[in-house]
Amino acid sequence: MRGKRGWKSIVSKDIKIHSIGPWGGKQKSSHTLLPGQIAQAVVRPQLDLHRNHIPDISTRSVVARHGVEVGFYASQVNDILATGKTPSTVMMIHHGEIPLRLRRGNRTHRVYFPQLVEPLRVPEIMRLRKSGELVLGKDFQVNDNGLVEIKVHPVVYEPKKQRLGQIHKTNWVSGSKRKQFMENFERKKKSVKTKFGRVVLTETKYVKLPKDVGLFFLKTTDGTSVHIKSLLIDPGFEGPIVLEIFGSKEGKRPDNILAWLVRPRAELR
Repeated sequence: MRGKRGWKSIVSKDIKIHSIGPWGGKQKSSHTLLPGQIAQAVVRPQLDLHRNHIPDISTRSVVARHGVEVGFYASQVNDILATGKTPSTVMMIHHGEIPLRLRRGNRTHRVYFPQLVEPLRVPEIMRLRKSGELVLGKDFQVNDNGLVEIKVHPVVYEPKKQRLGQIHKTNWVSGSKRKQFMENFERKKKSVKTKFGRVVLTETKYVKLPKDVGLFFLKTTDGTSVHIKSLLIDPGFEGPIVLEIFGSKEGKRPDNILAWLVRPRAELR
């Protein structure tokens, strides 16, 4: 993806764990993050800012599917601007049900600069859909300003009870193991309901993105739930998008999720 014209300036390469430990505890080469806990990780590399823009974080999908969110903490903003680099530490918050085994060298997230993209407008979206370069399911509604609204449809992924005791013994963050990880879940067609303080896995219908168009998730429509920080869908993606829905209320239907279809700004193309 990063070789696609313009995107190299917007999305970083994978950032890896150098050491990790419980919040406020000793840093080690490995750590198992349990549900409800927070970890602090020293990460590499540190990256230069682009024009002093503050980047956002997109958690790697296999990490997010465990219910784990990677983020900066508020006090780091001044340090980011003072050094001109991304922070050397991040926090990892576990909102899920399955412990996540982590170790040095794991790829946990990327940073990206949403300020460097331009949303596609409706005429361009219509042209791409007509040509077949862009495919969006019936759960996607394109509003008059080009903002995409995604309605969560009734599919959930639930961990297989007989595998719960084994899942955390594998280091799923090594390599690309999303497909194997999802084999630990059962896909069920039923209503999606939020869990307060927890992540529920669901998915969109089939999506196909053009090779130069990405999808940036924003927020939800009324605050009942949010899509945790696995926010960036790469250009050229094809297939259903797994959504990690974090609930702020118990037992509610998730809100619609807002997103932009985007290209690099003209000066980067």
